[in-house]
Order: sequence, then structure tokens, then C-alpha cells
Amino acid sequence: MKVHEFSARLGIPASKVRYYDRNGIISGKRQDGNNYREYDMMDALDIYNALMFRSFDMSVSQAAGINSDCRLKDINDWLLQHILEVERQIALEQMRLERLHQMKEYFMDIKEGQTRVETFKLQKNYEVWTFGTKEKPDDRTARIAETLAEHLPFSYVALKIPEENLFADTCYDVQAGLGILEENRVKCGIDMQGAGFEIAGAERLTIWLEKENPFHLTRSDLEPIFQEARRRGVELFGDAVGRMYLGYTRNGRRVHCFALGICFR
Repeated sequence: MKVHEFSARLGIPASKVRYYDRNGIISGKRQDGNNYREYDMMDALDIYNALMFRSFDMSVSQAAGINSDCRLKDINDWLLQHILEVERQIALEQMRLERLHQMKEYFMDIKEGQTRVETFKLQKNYEVWTFGTKEKPDDRTARIAETLAEHLPFSYVALKIPEENLFADTCYDVQAGLGILEENRVKCGIDMQGAGFEIAGAERLTIWLEKENPFHLTRSDLEPIFQEARRRGVELFGDAVGRMYLGYTRNGRRVHCFALGICFR
């Protein structure tokens, strides 16, 4: 049958049939006396086979190879490789879903007008600081920042108030950068050797805040943490470190929603 009837029976455009013909998926037979090509049911099977593999992101040239000269082992190797890739994509999408749930939960708390201070156990993570520091980031830090920026939302925007400034009754020097949890770093295959600092298993008293300018914080903004530490009889130490969750406009003002936590003992 000619290309238009053949494509209609396949349920795909005639242009795609011609494209697959040119690239070796099928090989329509030329009619004697004219330049028209004829296709049959075997061609249909080859196209459907190619479409199935293409739906899993196999290239056209690979699909053509299956139809011409391909060992079963070649197909098996491709399937195994693609299974690993799809599993990786599923894991990344699960991480993306978890971040969306976190943002939604945080946003609901904001809508309810809650100011929360709670204990949070930080997982092992890595963070680099590129804003608010006196030193210009070196090449290694700049490369890592670029990598983490490309991997949002599996990485996150990080904030820090250095310990030397934290316990003074003054305006805070707030730094900003990017960070990633160890488990996300592994899933994304990111090398963080020599990047910023890493910390694991630390418990923190954490406060959730909403401010127009997170870089203009004072002791009063974190006072609920200090009050909770006194109530529990624990000592705070180290930097105040946290992450940005979302920004949005409320009553004509741009606000930023974030959390900051301080270790205690």
C-alpha cells in the first residue's frame, strides 16, 4: 500500500513514515515504472517495534540497528542501562515531590500565621557561601555553586549567620549560598570534595521566619530561639544555618520565607 494509506492505518503522519524509511527503520519497495514506495504489514511491525523503543528514548539509529543487525545481548545491555536511568529519574522525581510537599506545608503554616520554633535534626549536608562573605569565591567554590544551581530543587538556597556575629546584640551579617543533603548529592552524582563545610547528625533549634529582606536580621528576629534555649536549659553554639523555602508577594510586598537553626547541647 502507498504511504498515505499505510500511515493512516499505522496512526502516524506520512512524514514520519518517510523519515523512518530514510533512516533505515523500514525499506519501502519501489513500484516499477514510478517513484512511489509500497509498504506492507511487515513494515508496520518494524515501525511499531521502533516506536516502542523510541518511547523509551532509544535513538533512531539504535532502533534502525535493531531492525538490521543487532544481537539479543545488545538489546539486553541497552535495556539494563535504560532501567538504571529510569530508576534514577524516578528517584529524582520523588525528591522533587518531597520538596513540593515541604514548600506546601511551610506555606500553610504561613497562611495560618504561625511562628514556629522546634527541634530539627540536620542530615549530613554540604554548603558553599558566595554572598555576604569578605572573600571572593575561588574557582572551586564557583564551579560547585554552578553545579548546585543547575540541580535545584535537589539542592537548596542556604543562609548563614556566623557564630561570631550571632550572639551580639546588633544587626546580623547574613551570608547566602547553596547547599545539598548528602543523600541528594549521591543521587545526583555531584562531587562536593572541598566545598564549604559538611555537618552530620546535629540537632538544632529552628525558627521559621518571613521577612522582606533576609539580609537585615537582628537579635530580636531570633529571640524565640534564645527563649526556647533558656526554657530547656540548653546552650546554643555554632553558626545559625538554614534554607530559603519560597518567595512570594503579599499585600503588594515581596516577602521571603526561610528557616534558621542553631545547634544546642
